[in-house]
Amino acid sequence: RSASHYVKSNKRKAESLQSEIKETEMRLDDVKARMAKLERVLDVFDRMERLHEQAEVDDDRIDGEEDSDVRQASSLIAELSQNFSKEEQSSLRFYSDVVPSLLGPIAERRLKGWKPVVQDGAERSEVIMSDVVGLCSAVASSSPKEDADNEGIWATKRALFVAHILPRVKRALQSSRWDPICNVEEGLA
Repeated sequence: RSASHYVKSNKRKAESLQSEIKETEMRLDDVKARMAKLERVLDVFDRMERLHEQAEVDDDRIDGEEDSDVRQASSLIAELSQNFSKEEQSSLRFYSDVVPSLLGPIAERRLKGWKPVVQDGAERSEVIMSDVVGLCSAVASSSPKEDADNEGIWATKRALFVAHILPRVKRALQSSRWDPICNVEEGLA
């Protein structure tokens, strides 16, 4: 009887260990998949950083090169979005935090030298606004249709506006160089 009990006990232990081995292998596969995903994300971030660094070095770029930067950034963001499920994008606040932070340096370069309350600046302001909003449209057009939903694109536009355009306008309106009584037209332009 004790030998049979010993065999049964060891058999249960062996089955339990096999079950634990399978669970550990599944967790290991899951960790490997996460590592591969994070490596792809890191690669995209590295390429985006190189794109921004190159644009900073080539400060006197012409419009065609700027458009190339936008296309490259859009392509990288689309590649990045494909690494995440809808749920992951939502929890990461992909379109309201991640995408605007990646587009921020491009938006800042586009806004460089922009003075919102300068006379005859209305046309330039309109071009700048549409240019920065165009960054979001470029991202939307390069992202898979199921990823680039309207809500996400609006979140990106809002974040870029709040982080880059609004502070410039606010500083210009609070500037001591602009007199709202004498220069009403400039402030309304």
